[in-house]
Amino acid sequence: RAIALKPKKASYEQACTLPFGGNTSLYFLKKAGVSNGMNVLIYGSSGAVGTSAVQIAKHLGANVTAISGKDGMQLSKKLGAEKVFDYKTTDLSDLKLKFDVIFDAVGKISQSKVAHLLVDDGKYITVDSLDVAKESSADLEKLAKMFDSGTLVAIIDKTFTLDEIVEANRYVDTGRKKGSVVIQIR
Repeated sequence: RAIALKPKKASYEQACTLPFGGNTSLYFLKKAGVSNGMNVLIYGSSGAVGTSAVQIAKHLGANVTAISGKDGMQLSKKLGAEKVFDYKTTDLSDLKLKFDVIFDAVGKISQSKVAHLLVDDGKYITVDSLDVAKESSADLEKLAKMFDSGTLVAIIDKTFTLDEIVEANRYVDTGRKKGSVVIQIR
């Protein structure tokens, strides 16, 4: 449905990681109206969608707070999150922060669990909804430009060969990957 040229500065492995996480993040963040100066919480900031969401929200001018596992906190900060919390040790009911947008990038929290963190007209969005990110060539071109300008980096956790696809799926199923897993077909 959507097609665009590979970013000029990207390897094929880097380029293949951008459409899923990047397109999903761009779609939902645009739908929520993320713009300059907004406070945005990304829940699940170290997966394919989350790493893209942190970077795209920063690109749109938002102040980003991220929630990930302990092993993803440094990555989330490196990608632009100003504040990062560990989901295992942070009780969301104790947070005293307010957000214009809360984006659940992994489908793990309900709106009722985070409603107290939203400003009065704040928006909660999640990948775990009936809405699915719409694909567009214009969005893929935007992601390519962001990559080539250095405002979006591809996060590749591991690369597997096609013969290792079962092992790759097992690894993804652990829920411990950071960014994307790439399958090389040669």
